[in-house]
Amino acid sequence: MKKNLFYSFGLFLIMIISFSIVNTAFADQYNDVETDAWYADAVNYVTENNLMTGTDGGGFSPDIPVTRGMMVTVLHRMEDMPTVSVNSSFSDVPENSYYAVAIAWAAENNITSGTSTDKFSPDDQISREQFAALLYRYAYMKKYDVSAYAGFDGFSDADQISPFAQNAMHWAVGSKLLGGSNGSLSPKGVTTRAQASEIFMRFMQNISGEVPAEESQGDEAAQPAMEEEMNIRITANGNTIDFRLNEIQAARDLYAQLPLTVAVENYGRNEKIFYPSQKLNTINATLADAQSGSGTLAYYSPWGNVVIFYGSSDSASGLYELGHAISGSEHIESLSGEIQIEKIETQ
Repeated sequence: MKKNLFYSFGLFLIMIISFSIVNTAFADQYNDVETDAWYADAVNYVTENNLMTGTDGGGFSPDIPVTRGMMVTVLHRMEDMPTVSVNSSFSDVPENSYYAVAIAWAAENNITSGTSTDKFSPDDQISREQFAALLYRYAYMKKYDVSAYAGFDGFSDADQISPFAQNAMHWAVGSKLLGGSNGSLSPKGVTTRAQASEIFMRFMQNISGEVPAEESQGDEAAQPAMEEEMNIRITANGNTIDFRLNEIQAARDLYAQLPLTVAVENYGRNEKIFYPSQKLNTINATLADAQSGSGTLAYYSPWGNVVIFYGSSDSASGLYELGHAISGSEHIESLSGEIQIEKIETQ
């Protein structure tokens, strides 16, 4: 009996010691990560899952800001580092750099379009809003549930969030991937390696693999009946442009958000873009046709922005046609600053 008791106690001690070793092994391998640091568990997680590795000198460098190249490299590792069909077209990404394949993969999958038409700026520190935007687009590409949403009430610097990052920041805050400090979201602030490890761990544990409810319902999900023709008007600088929307759910979602006052941006060679207050549901939507031409109104689902073409429209994966201009299309190219979008009520 006593022998069995000692045996059981010894086995228990072995289990406890083994657990302690596993729990601290990865943190202990870095000379700058204390086992009781708030980020120690996250560092263990990203190391064990081969998402992040150490830096020179045997450390993890928890306080060093993450660069754009580092961020995309981690996303590429999440995807098990797939190969790419072509190299990226960015002139500042050398083919032999550690992040070259990752950046080409991210561009190929519409996770990033760079900081300009031919630059990616891989060594620039990534801002918190850029971090959220890239992670959001990756989640969207994977068809994870990105419906989480939180408002910016109580954050004094919410007006500093760039239009391209609005949806992503709403999602990141709603998903508890990002939080504020002293009433500030710091969208232009940096993300340290310690902070990034915590965000990646939360993402992998809580969001990776989640599928939206509508995905499980299939394409036969019930759609609201069309009660009336949906026409909308964009007003800016004294000019008006009227659009007729298609009878699809994404167009209904946009129509339901009106009226809106939003900032319009130039993008590419022939388009203006703006961000609706909430993302649109593209179930049963038709991809935009390159033959649709000037005046096409479309929704680019990977980034959550609405596109207004004033030249020949483009066809691309994730670009869905919402409608077409019925008057005033000659004013699209001059759109700038804030625009007002409202319903045209039928009599």
